[in-house]
Amino acid sequence: MKRQRLLVEYEFDFDVFGIVSAFKDYKLAWNLNKFLDIDLVRQKDLCLKFINYELAIANYKFKTENYLLMLLKNRSPDSYSGDSLYLVPEMVEIDYFITVDTGLSERPIQLLKTLRDIRGIDFALKVDIENLKSKENFLF
Repeated sequence: MKRQRLLVEYEFDFDVFGIVSAFKDYKLAWNLNKFLDIDLVRQKDLCLKFINYELAIANYKFKTENYLLMLLKNRSPDSYSGDSLYLVPEMVEIDYFITVDTGLSERPIQLLKTLRDIRGIDFALKVDIENLKSKENFLF
């Protein structure tokens, strides 16, 4: 019997920024609220189930009519082995990700500059999501 495969191509119409910071997630969210004049609110952990393991990702969300910003922790402790599991395993040096969906054609270029100006954020970069192997992990 011949098998058929379903190939699905997703559209990633949002920006992703990576952050390296020693801040705890609540402290980083507080600083982002202060400097970006937003109101990130802690959400229930995102549970992503894979074949061999499960991730519980801490996340914060700010949503308006035309704007969605999410702060996602990259690391999740494995409850069985005690090791860290990652939302994006190819970028283990990144501590947090920010996804920004403006719903508009312009992209938030000023956000990267603001992130770099916050004390406590050691490094910030715009991630090219199309080049990530695990880009589907951002679809929830």
